[in-house]
Amino acid sequence: MGRLYFHIVSLGLLLLFGCHQAPEQAAQAVSPTPVVAEVTPALEQRELLTPAVPEVRPVRLKAARNSPPKLVVTPKSRAETNPPVSKPSPQKIRPPTLALERSYPKAKNSASSTQGSEAASLALDKAIQSGQVEAAFQGTGDPRKMVHLVLFNSSSRPIRIRLEPGMILDPGERPVQPLLVTEEADFTLQPGDLYRGSLTSFCMDSRVPAPRPGETVAYRFSDRTRDGGPAAVRAHNAAEKLAQKSPYKHAITQIAIWKALKQPVEEKHWYSVLGAQSKDPRIRQEVLRQVERVLRSL
Repeated sequence: MGRLYFHIVSLGLLLLFGCHQAPEQAAQAVSPTPVVAEVTPALEQRELLTPAVPEVRPVRLKAARNSPPKLVVTPKSRAETNPPVSKPSPQKIRPPTLALERSYPKAKNSASSTQGSEAASLALDKAIQSGQVEAAFQGTGDPRKMVHLVLFNSSSRPIRIRLEPGMILDPGERPVQPLLVTEEADFTLQPGDLYRGSLTSFCMDSRVPAPRPGETVAYRFSDRTRDGGPAAVRAHNAAEKLAQKSPYKHAITQIAIWKALKQPVEEKHWYSVLGAQSKDPRIRQEVLRQVERVLRSL
């Protein structure tokens, strides 16, 4: 009996406590487990997204010994690869020095003094007027070489060019000085060739101005001007011989030409041939003495 009683009491306690614990355990079984999100800091995210950069270590290069330099070819422009062929580059031909005795053995004979220069003037003027040779004349401002000459052979054949001392450049009706050219040259101008040169020259009319620097003048080679040509040629030749060693040779020759042509010589003319030395009376006297000597020899 006692043992049965014990079992009954134990079963009753078990049922009593078992009924109170079942709801708590059921609640624990049904309620979900909370999920906690892991938050990564922004810096760590950026580090994760940025790919790793490999470490670059400097490498020391060794240059090859005696290595040849590289050839750099610069491409040429179209203008350089196809240069114009219409006219060649200017080529200056230096005229030879003047040989007075060979050109004019008899200065007092007007026919022998001007025969060669007249023929050369007419031949060159004919070539220019016919269009075979193109010519341009520009003033230089230099009292010794007063005009710059440009000649271009526009024909299809070679042309002989002769410059004789005593050739005359006539400006026509333009109020500018006619010039006595004293250059001597003989050369052939090939088709397409260009000649440039400043001509040694003297004024033949003191009453009109010289061509200004850069001024283009329509000069023509002529055998004479309104005031003649032989008288100027004879005065030039005599001065070249008599005043050959004088330091004022150019001034003596120019003033002798003016006086031989009966033209005025004023203060401005003295200054044009002597510059500041025209203020020195001793130099003037020396020049005048040589000029009278030249004129007496004509």
